[in-house]
Amino acid sequence: MRTDASVRELKGVGPKAAELFAKKDIYTIGDLLRFYPSRYDYFEDPAEVSQAEAGCFCTLKLRIIGSAVTFRKGSRTITSMEAADRTGKVRLTFFNMPYVRQTLRPGGTFVFRGTLRQSGTGNRSMEQPWFSDISCYEKLRGTLQPGYPVIKGIGQDRMRKLIEAALEAAEEGAQDGLPAQARERYGLMERHAALRAIHFPGSRDQLQQAKKRLIFDEFFAFILGVRRQKAA
Repeated sequence: MRTDASVRELKGVGPKAAELFAKKDIYTIGDLLRFYPSRYDYFEDPAEVSQAEAGCFCTLKLRIIGSAVTFRKGSRTITSMEAADRTGKVRLTFFNMPYVRQTLRPGGTFVFRGTLRQSGTGNRSMEQPWFSDISCYEKLRGTLQPGYPVIKGIGQDRMRKLIEAALEAAEEGAQDGLPAQARERYGLMERHAALRAIHFPGSRDQLQQAKKRLIFDEFFAFILGVRRQKAA
C-alpha cells in the first residue's frame, strides 16, 4: 500500500478516528508513520518490594493477598487491595476502575508498574498502576515500547496497533530513495527499517541508528529544497 494512501485504508480507522487524526494533521499512512514517539518505556525485570526505592517509578511482581474493597468518595469510585511478594506488601489503589476486582483476584500474581510511595509509618502503596499478567509481561520484558503525543480518543495501545498496521501496509513495495552506495558511505540503515525501528526499536543502539537515518533525510530534503529555490 502506498504511503500517500488515506489513513482510512487501515483496518480500525473509521470516520471518527480519521477526524481525530486530522486534528494532528494526519491524513495519510505516511503522515501516521511520521508521527514519531515522544518517549519510550523500558520494560525492565521486576524488582522486589524491599529493593524498590520509594518515590521512584518501578516494576513489581506481586500476588494479590486480600479481597478488593470498593467505595465512593465524592465523584470518584475507589478500589483498593493488598498485594505482596516475599519481601514486603504494597497497597494498590485504582480510581474509577471498579472492574479491576474481577481481574485482580486473591491468589493471582501480576506485574505492576507505577510510582511506589511510602508513608511515615512505612506502609507502601501504588496509585493507578499499570498492570499485566505474567505471560503478557514476558513478551514485553526487555523491550522499548513507544509512547506517543496524546490524541484524545485514541489510547496508547490502540495507537501502537495502528502504527504496526501502517508499517505492514507500507512495507510491501517500499523503496528507498537513497542509493545503497550512499547509505553505505554514510553508515545509514534502510528507510523503512528506520521507520520501524523509530517506532519499535529492538535496542537503544537500533533506536539511535533509526534517528540518524531519519534526521539525515530531513536535512537532505531541506538542502534539495534550497537548491531548487536557487535554480528557480
